[in-house]
Amino acid sequence: MKHIGLVFLVYSALILQISLHPQIMIRSVGPDFLTLTTAVAAFLLRGRTAIVWAAVIGLLADTLAGGPLGVEMFCAVGVTFAFHTIVAPGNNRSWLPSLLLGFPFIFTLLFTSSAARGLIVGQHIDWAPLTDLSAWTAVYSALLFFVLLWLFTKGRQALTTFKNPSNEWSVP
Repeated sequence: MKHIGLVFLVYSALILQISLHPQIMIRSVGPDFLTLTTAVAAFLLRGRTAIVWAAVIGLLADTLAGGPLGVEMFCAVGVTFAFHTIVAPGNNRSWLPSLLLGFPFIFTLLFTSSAARGLIVGQHIDWAPLTDLSAWTAVYSALLFFVLLWLFTKGRQALTTFKNPSNEWSVP
């Protein structure tokens, strides 16, 4: 069921990235919807399935970004693998790792992919504006990330309780 939800989320993120991203920018900073879905997949899935989803979403982001193909995919797989190495299985279900690692995950993915893309092409990189832009984009995306993570975890529990209310409201 999570995979069907993620397919819908990735499709929605792709549509939003193409159509809505320019309209919701604040001072030339807007959320990166595909990076956001990579973070949601990394936090919800475990092991190889999270890596595969990161690769698929990274490849979609590469096709939108232009430039060398595979940079975003490589960075998404690397950051997702590092996240799963740092966080023990089962600990990413609580809110503490989400709060502590959600923003750094998104920031690291945005920063490394932008820096790697510039270095591969041979552009001069001004690190201060790149860090600033990545940080503000990560803040904007992290706010949406927490909402989506809540919808995928607590919203699913609320729907399950709604289907079978006897589990939650039974009187001993």
